[in-house]
Amino acid sequence: MPGPRKWLPSSLIFLLLSTIFSTVLVYSVPAEDPFVPSLPEIPPPRAENRESLYRQLMQQREDYPDRSSETVSRNSSSDPEEKAERSISVPAQESIQQRKTEPKAEKVRPLPAAANSDIPNPGAEAVNRKIEEKIEIPQPGDSDREKDQKRFQKEKNDIATRLSRDAAENADEAYTRSQKAKHGEKTEAADSKLLNGIEPVANRHYRYTAPAYYKGIYINNYVARTKSMYGPLLKQARSSGVNTLVVDVQPSLPPEDFLKEAKSMGFYLVSRVVVFEGGLRTYPAPPEHVNKVIQRAEAAATLGFMEIQLDYIRFADKLHIRGLTLTRRYRAIASILQSFEKRLRPHGVRIGADIFGRIPFNKNDIIGQKMEVFAPYLDTIYPMLYPSHFYGDPFYQKNPYRTIYDGKTKAIRRAGTSRIIAYIQGFTMYVGKSGLSYKDYIKKQILAARDSGGAGFIVWNPKNQYGTFFQALEETN
Repeated sequence: MPGPRKWLPSSLIFLLLSTIFSTVLVYSVPAEDPFVPSLPEIPPPRAENRESLYRQLMQQREDYPDRSSETVSRNSSSDPEEKAERSISVPAQESIQQRKTEPKAEKVRPLPAAANSDIPNPGAEAVNRKIEEKIEIPQPGDSDREKDQKRFQKEKNDIATRLSRDAAENADEAYTRSQKAKHGEKTEAADSKLLNGIEPVANRHYRYTAPAYYKGIYINNYVARTKSMYGPLLKQARSSGVNTLVVDVQPSLPPEDFLKEAKSMGFYLVSRVVVFEGGLRTYPAPPEHVNKVIQRAEAAATLGFMEIQLDYIRFADKLHIRGLTLTRRYRAIASILQSFEKRLRPHGVRIGADIFGRIPFNKNDIIGQKMEVFAPYLDTIYPMLYPSHFYGDPFYQKNPYRTIYDGKTKAIRRAGTSRIIAYIQGFTMYVGKSGLSYKDYIKKQILAARDSGGAGFIVWNPKNQYGTFFQALEETN
């Protein structure tokens, strides 16, 4: 068999030569292939280089917006402040397009607004400035908006469900009455009016003169009982043009020294009285609790407060009790208002109440607050029109002027003879959504309160930090 013996040496020689050739070819290729872009070395995220990594990430998102669905969703956001941070000038965009056509040997570049760049980039400069100065500006992300939207939709669905239950129960009651009437049984007369039988107190006289236009701030109970805190605050408020103080009288009444000093400075004093903390959760309301709250309101009037402002006079937002229809909710609240009137009118004080900001926009509401129910018993109504609290409604969250203006005008149309004083936002929650500075955000609300008519505004800040508001008020006076 001579054939196989001759083929075996030749195949071994061929295999050996091919191995040698492959080895030489592999090791002759450069370490960095010029046709394959090298990947940048990314250092670990240590504390000292987080800012630089963040800047590089922001620049990559601006250069390649189509490579990440997350980036696309953020760029499509309607938040003005976020757009300002991500926006770049036209020359910068053209430069980026040119760089895209160049070899991609380096993908991580410094920000255009850096010192070694001649290209203006206001968006990048804003990012750099906020990082370096560590300015804290509320910027809710996409997940926050989705949560707000889901919560808003859930609240609407819950209210719609409860309203439908109330309507069904009303229909059942009406059918039962009609069946009894057919069989000659006695039935209760249906109310021709919502508030029939719950008449407000007709006699009203006032010991004090109220401002023609309220310009007020809220003062919590702790500050009102601490001389070192309320002293400077009252002086600054008076010099800025504030004429009204809304003061907590729970859990303790403010000292007489506070009232003397406030009255000597010419402030109109309003006591804030919480009726049902978190909203009423039972039906009917406990008489002992209502009487206790009325006693505290009477004590505030005796102490020298000129107006009593009732807060949380409503049902809990998610309360459902079988048989507690909307009509019964309204009548229950009206009865409580009537009880306050009977006890407080003899003191010669005005009576007001806070309502949710959505109430002027709603015809009916599950919490039992309704403009037409409150108006007959009250001298003043305070809709809490904080733009931040219009969850799920980005238009009003981003337009503080329109929030106050629309809310007040709608409330005025339905308030009868009651005066409308809006609570406006004096805290930083979601201010960034408007694209305005905190001071300009407050100024927009002040101007809207003035332009929409009514009887003024009260600024709410739970910590009583009003420095920015005082500046805004002085600039708008």
